[in-house]
Amino acid sequence: MTAGSGLVLGYFSLGEVEDYRSYYSSIPETAVGPADPQWPGCYEVAYWTADWLEVAKTEVTKLIEAGYDGAYFDVVDEYQTDWAQANAPGGDAAGAMKTLVEALSAYAKSLDADFQIWVNGAEELLTDETYLDAIDGMLKENLFYDFDGSSQISAEDTEYMLEYLHLATAAGKPVIDIEYVAGNAGKIADVYAKAAAAGVGIYVAELDLAGIDYADNRFSSSNDDVLDGRNGAFTLAGGLGDDTYITDGGDTLIEEADAGTDTVKASVSYVLGANLENLTLIGNAAIDGTGNDLDNVIAGNAAATRIDGGAGADAMAGGAGNDTYIVDNAGDTVTELAKQGTDLVLASVSFALGGNVENLVLTGTGNINGTGNALANRITGNDGNNRLDGGAGADTMAGGLGDDLYVVDNAKDVVTELAGQGTDTVEASVSHMLGANLENLVLTGSAAIKGTGNALDNTITGNDGANVLDGGAGADALAGGAGNDTYIVDNLGDTVREAAGAGTDTVKASVSFTLGANVENLTLTGKAAIDGNGNGLDNVITGNAAANVIEGGAGNDTLAGGAGIDTVSYADAAGAVTVSLAITTAQDTGGAGTDRLGGFENILGSAFADTLTGDKKANRIDGGAGADTMAGGAGNDTYVVDNAGDTVTELAKQGTDTVLASVSFMLGANVENLTLTGSGNINGTGNALANKITGNDGNNRLDGGAGADTMAGGLGDDLYVVDNAKDVVTELVGQGTDTVEASVSHMLGANLENLVLTGTANINGTGNALDNTIAGNAGANLLNGGAGNDTLIGGGGADILTGSAGMDTFVFAAGFGADRITDFTVGDDVIRFDSDLFADFDAVLAAASQVGADTVITLDADNTLTLANVETSSLLLASFDFA
Repeated sequence: MTAGSGLVLGYFSLGEVEDYRSYYSSIPETAVGPADPQWPGCYEVAYWTADWLEVAKTEVTKLIEAGYDGAYFDVVDEYQTDWAQANAPGGDAAGAMKTLVEALSAYAKSLDADFQIWVNGAEELLTDETYLDAIDGMLKENLFYDFDGSSQISAEDTEYMLEYLHLATAAGKPVIDIEYVAGNAGKIADVYAKAAAAGVGIYVAELDLAGIDYADNRFSSSNDDVLDGRNGAFTLAGGLGDDTYITDGGDTLIEEADAGTDTVKASVSYVLGANLENLTLIGNAAIDGTGNDLDNVIAGNAAATRIDGGAGADAMAGGAGNDTYIVDNAGDTVTELAKQGTDLVLASVSFALGGNVENLVLTGTGNINGTGNALANRITGNDGNNRLDGGAGADTMAGGLGDDLYVVDNAKDVVTELAGQGTDTVEASVSHMLGANLENLVLTGSAAIKGTGNALDNTITGNDGANVLDGGAGADALAGGAGNDTYIVDNLGDTVREAAGAGTDTVKASVSFTLGANVENLTLTGKAAIDGNGNGLDNVITGNAAANVIEGGAGNDTLAGGAGIDTVSYADAAGAVTVSLAITTAQDTGGAGTDRLGGFENILGSAFADTLTGDKKANRIDGGAGADTMAGGAGNDTYVVDNAGDTVTELAKQGTDTVLASVSFMLGANVENLTLTGSGNINGTGNALANKITGNDGNNRLDGGAGADTMAGGLGDDLYVVDNAKDVVTELVGQGTDTVEASVSHMLGANLENLVLTGTANINGTGNALDNTIAGNAGANLLNGGAGNDTLIGGGGADILTGSAGMDTFVFAAGFGADRITDFTVGDDVIRFDSDLFADFDAVLAAASQVGADTVITLDADNTLTLANVETSSLLLASFDFA
């Protein structure tokens, strides 16, 4: 039974026991009294015994566990029977009933303070304040009409009962009169009017409703009815009013449209039928609650429930278990209290979790959003483009397919994406590192936070604070925004973008990098030999521990090379520059701003005519394309010369210096070494020092100058000028056909083919194991061909020619002088005369005479050729050649 307030009360008879109750057999026979003649199967019971108290407590416990709001105690007036008065202790049957009600009330409220105790009748007991405090409400049958509704109760009797009942209303306890006049409109109107006048509630019912356990009944009224269909399969219709139905699944509930706001209390999984608004799951079973097309209110029980409000804008509250909610309407709400389990919302529309709900899964394929709360939420997207915002807690978010957007506001937020699940973006107001398969990161707010990418080609955007942006291994696009930002660059494909006036920004690069527009500073990191280039701003560029090439660009730059062998570059300068490594303060370069330099060993000039000066260290100075003026200073300096107008200046005792020239070049004073580069046919000339001159892959002319020089021509047909007896010429096998022009006595080194003596001094020329061509000068020369098939040309002067091993050729032209061949071998060696000397072999024989052991061929008084130890008669035509 219930009151119109909508309370659900469980029925229990205090003064009688029904023989169909499960506990009937547990009552001693001595405690069971006579049968009630009005209700078959009902017997008076010794309600004052301990056995009955335990039975009553057990039933009250069941009602509390089943979710009832209270207990409805019937037959409280049993103390008025003769049997009760004869058997109650001390004959105080009324006192025993009062004690029982008070004991049960105390017990029930010890289990659930909100559990209510309602009693039917026995209003005389209300005079006891302890009893009145123990109950929460009164039910009184037949205050105005008798049981069958046929006759009115006398006014005197009604007034008598009301005298007691008003004790309850005065104490704030509701009193409800139950009248069995259903179906009689006139009597219904009468009892409603009288109840209102008396200050009590009214409930109109059928008398046989008490037997609902055993009948298939249909009940309706215009009141706020509570219909309990448990323990049977009933058809229940509440009619008008805000009705409450209690069902265990076997009942049929009928509500008409516009017939009040109705509630179903179900102990089994239940789907609301038409015109039913609210659903409350009761009991402890894990069951489901499903709404309809209305805006439903659905409440779960203490177990793990699944609640689906249906199409309307539903209000859902799960209760204590691990509940699951189905959300399909933007107006749906989900309510959970603290410590009520771990709950899940499955939403096919955009949804924000309310307080105390942990997890959210977006369903379907729509482009919808999911928002968390202050808890550590787990939020999962669907196959559409989702926006997932976990809220304040340490959330775990997984977007799934689609191009998803994640909002991260807690350092412990975790974002998960699988490969091939779209192009995804994280918006973070805290420092964040992209997990695998996430492409983009946008920092929000104005805090100084860090954004880190992954192995993909990320796009990372900073906020208005001072950010550190690190794209990770991929070719990343980084944009810092306002604030003094720091960029970590580790891939040649990384780009950094800054707007004008957006702070003073720094790039830390472990690969070669050129600053983009509006980025001020660059620091090279790691141990690799990489390069750093500035822009038009006043840059600060710092190298790493390796060999760096650093160019500041057009601004007034501060450049620091670091620990390695570093080069400051002006290759892109707009005009000629003047730069000195010896100046550590700011210096006006002329063509590239006013720069401050430190820690550089080398200089690279511009395309113009630069003036470049080193310091006391070993510098490498490369002037670039223009006609440059270079001075290394102290230290073993290296100069790069690529313009015939380049000049190199060194002072005495300023180290051992080297010029690398791709054009013909003559060493200036105090420069020791020259190396020709490239493959052009160019010349290299030394100075008075003992120079080391090295050729390139072309045909070079190498002249060491006055000192004791070392020359190596390399590939190509090279020409060496030797003017010092200590000059050394080096060639490797297969490095062309090379010639030495010597103004001093000289012996060809290995792999050199030709030797030409120059000047007029009486000097000597000696060949090697190759087939040499050796030519004397105007002086008296000693020429020795060595082991090969050599060609010896004495030239003017009294020369002594020795072919040595091999088949040698001796060449004579006009004015050859008085020459002598020391080892002419007839049949092997050949003498070649110019045709204007002797016309043929006969002419030679005519001019030949035997002088002792030698043959002397006389052209004239000034020109004779002596063949030592050769018989004139042995000469052969084949021994001569006439050119």
